[in-house]
Amino acid sequence: MLIVIVLLLSPAAVVATTDCPADNWRTTGYRDGVNGQPVHWISRYRKACELAGSEFDQQAYLDARREGLERYCRAYNGYELGSRGVPYYGACPAPLEADFLHAYRTGAELYGLRREIRGIDREIAWYEDRLAELAATAGRDADELAERATRFGAEIDRLKALRAAYRDRLEEYKTRVASTS
Repeated sequence: MLIVIVLLLSPAAVVATTDCPADNWRTTGYRDGVNGQPVHWISRYRKACELAGSEFDQQAYLDARREGLERYCRAYNGYELGSRGVPYYGACPAPLEADFLHAYRTGAELYGLRREIRGIDREIAWYEDRLAELAATAGRDADELAERATRFGAEIDRLKALRAAYRDRLEEYKTRVASTS
């Protein structure tokens, strides 16, 4: 009962025991490196372990994290992360960062193009829905409905042209990336 009361009164102690992976710092460091976690996580572990009364083996953690970063900071991973819109937290060491960032930015460009096309598709669908609603209310003021239908139709045409331009940019992007591979 006393333990339950202490835990209820000290939520930091509960967090500390779950955030202090005292069993194997090499595994934790490697995992954080492979996942590109920022180095400032060290302070989180240090504090959590202090609260839990456990030792933090910083050297084992950093050595293993460095090994994990060698895997994370590869160009193909940068491209993959960028193309999925995953944020980069600046975890790569300088010797590995240039190639990683170049690939990451290339992937991020792909992600941005795809995102723009999806947004335009949503806008087109919205206008098409409004046109369908207008058609369903044909008994109202015909002049107003015709004017709105014309405006919506023009906006749909504009958006379709914009979507086509983004799709062209996407194809150019794919050709450019394929030629550099």
